Amino acid sequence: MSASELRLLPEAQTDVANGELYYRQRSPQAADGFLVALDHAFVLIASAPNRWPRHRRGTRRFVLQTYPYSVIYQVVDGVVWVVAVAHSKRRPSYWHRRNR
Repeated sequence: MSASELRLLPEAQTDVANGELYYRQRSPQAADGFLVALDHAFVLIASAPNRWPRHRRGTRRFVLQTYPYSVIYQVVDGVVWVVAVAHSKRRPSYWHRRNR
């Protein structure tokens, strides 16, 4: 099976930028690690989008192992849409109004 196309909603891109900024202010290595972990997650999700468990509102969730974030995504017409890169301890449902 070939990989699915993966796209981020603009709000999810903002989530990534905010997470990177948070870590970069504390440690460049942590920020770089965060981005590497996300890239790895995106590759795994795109390669098998139905592999991860169903979550809320028609989404699925991939939990990062080394950072307290989850990638919330949904598959629409064969495209994987990242709805949120959500911190596990902050406003857990802030992304619910985002739609693809």
